Amino acid sequence: MVEEGKHYFLSRPRRFGKSLFLDTLNELFEGNEPLFEGLAIHAHWDWSVRRPVVRLDFGSGRFGDPDALREDVMAQLDAIERRTDVASTYDAAHARFRRLLQVLHERTGQRVAVLVDEYDKPILDALGTPDIARANRDFLHGLYSTIKSADAHVEFTLLTGVSRSLQPGCARGNPSHETASKVSLFSGLNNLKDITLDPQPRPPRHGRPLQRQRLRVRAQGGRRNGRGTHNRLACANGRAHFRRRIHGPGDGAVEA
Repeated sequence: MVEEGKHYFLSRPRRFGKSLFLDTLNELFEGNEPLFEGLAIHAHWDWSVRRPVVRLDFGSGRFGDPDALREDVMAQLDAIERRTDVASTYDAAHARFRRLLQVLHERTGQRVAVLVDEYDKPILDALGTPDIARANRDFLHGLYSTIKSADAHVEFTLLTGVSRSLQPGCARGNPSHETASKVSLFSGLNNLKDITLDPQPRPPRHGRPLQRQRLRVRAQGGRRNGRGTHNRLACANGRAHFRRRIHGPGDGAVEA
């Protein structure tokens, strides 16, 4: 991964080892060699290089309140700044994030590895309150776009989550890249590589598995007709669906 690309995205259900994978990458980039003695990676990693790591974790937060996401991000950045002895006077999270990447690169001479766990949880937590969900989406879009604007200071990026419908290729139930690229959380990070495991081949333009599995639900008060009633398809391989739309019509927003 490190040799073949730079910015990666991984979607898997919870309890599938995403956080452990990020822990492993964190230790590798920081050059914690004793942890990997006797393992296959040991002979293939340059232990003389130690890179700074910035890791954001949204797995333990609760983001249903209006200011919860900003407070959580600012607290995480504050903890990283204290640990790395980086001073910042910026009040905006994206500005603090960008300065942190810049200072760590300049101080160590090594570009930074950025790891983000549960990238989508702040939106999922607020699905019952569309206004907060939209605000959280917009906040995260600005935060993640910082990775692209600070590209000169970033060596490697991996973002993980449980959904793919906010990832390029899934918007309004239609996995059209042309549509999704304008609304994705990652639209500012347009060279993101999706490494989500998907053994099922998919026909072009539709994004459904070969067996054409689709999410069917009964409309409220309605009856199934001969073809079955459905109000949304599972985006991509059927794993990334949400309970309802958080965006009003016509605003060019992602269906979540």
